[in-house]
Amino acid sequence: MTLEELQALVEELKDGNSKLSENNKLLNTQLNKERNKNKELNLEDFNKLTEKVEQLESENSKLNGTIKQKEIEVQKLSTSFQEANGKLEQLSYDDAITKVVDGLKLAGNKQAAKKLLKADATFKDGVLSFGDKSVEDYLKDWTSPTGEGYMFLEGTQHSGGGASGGSNTNISVSGKLDGTKAEQEAYIKAKFNL
Repeated sequence: MTLEELQALVEELKDGNSKLSENNKLLNTQLNKERNKNKELNLEDFNKLTEKVEQLESENSKLNGTIKQKEIEVQKLSTSFQEANGKLEQLSYDDAITKVVDGLKLAGNKQAAKKLLKADATFKDGVLSFGDKSVEDYLKDWTSPTGEGYMFLEGTQHSGGGASGGSNTNISVSGKLDGTKAEQEAYIKAKFNL
């Protein structure tokens, strides 16, 4: 290679180097612009996400308040339901006792008979029973001549006419039908001269 060819090659390399340097500067400038653009985008995205988080937290707070209100309403409704269910259970119990008393041929005080039956009755799951006995079995014993309910049945009250010393006067008896079982029995025996 000659000296002129070598100089031409060096000049060519200088020009190429100069163009390469310019391209490098241009690429660095574009790279910096993209980096700045990316930083701005991230800041905007961050601000948008922050707003969204705040909005969601506010909605969550409102929903928690609504949930607490609904829980209070559910508790009130549950209490009301339990009270209504208790009243319904008591009415069903009273109705079952009334049906038992109405099914008997009573001549005496039905209210007293109801109280006596209630003293021994249990009512669970809509079923009336007397201890471990069914209603029918209990009534057989209760209305037998030795049972507590016998005195209430029609035709079992005897006036004792013709007996000496007997009188047909009303006896004032202080006793309770709403007291203990023993007080109820004493009252009924005194009331019916038993």
